Amino acid sequence: MAVFYQYSNAVLGSQTTVNGNPVNYNLAPTVGATWQWSGTDTTFTVEENDGAIYFNGDATNEQVGTNEQPGGVWQQIIDVGGTDRSIIWDYTFELTGPDNTVYTVGVIDVDLNSDGDLQDAGEDGVYLIFPDGQPPPDTPMVVGPIVNNANFILHEDLGATVVCFTARTRIDTPVGPRRIE
Repeated sequence: MAVFYQYSNAVLGSQTTVNGNPVNYNLAPTVGATWQWSGTDTTFTVEENDGAIYFNGDATNEQVGTNEQPGGVWQQIIDVGGTDRSIIWDYTFELTGPDNTVYTVGVIDVDLNSDGDLQDAGEDGVYLIFPDGQPPPDTPMVVGPIVNNANFILHEDLGATVVCFTARTRIDTPVGPRRIE
C-alpha cells in the first residue's frame, strides 16, 4: 500500500524573487541576495511506495533515477493534472528575516514532462517548503548558504505529515474505486 506525505507551509517557486527577479532554482540563490515570496501558500502530497520514509534527493545532478520514476521500486510521485509525475528534493538553503529569524527552504523539483531530466524550464523549484515554519509573504529575506544537499532526507525532517485514511474511505485503484479496508 502506498504512503502519502502531505506538505503544507509550501509555496510555488514561481511566487518568489531574488533581487526583484524570477528565480531559477537549478542553482541555489546567491548568498547575501534578497529573497521574498508573495501570494498565498499551497499544499501538495507525495505518494511513496509502502514503507518509504525518505524523500529521494537529486543525487544524479538534475536527473530522476529510473527507480524513482513512476512504476520504479523507489517511485515518489505527485499528481499533476491527472498524470503521475516524479518529484524529488533537490537541496535546502537558509534565509534570514529582518528580525534575524532563520528559515530553512527545501527546494522540490517536479519532472513535468516525464523525461527523467530536471533541466527543462520550470521543473527546478516547482515547490519550496519551509520545515521550520513559513516566512511571512512580501518580506525581504537575506539568502544564506545551502545547509543540506544529500542523496535523500527524511520526509519528517522536511515537515511532512503522513496522510491517513479512515475506514470506508474510497480510493482510486487500478481496478476502480475501492474502500480502504
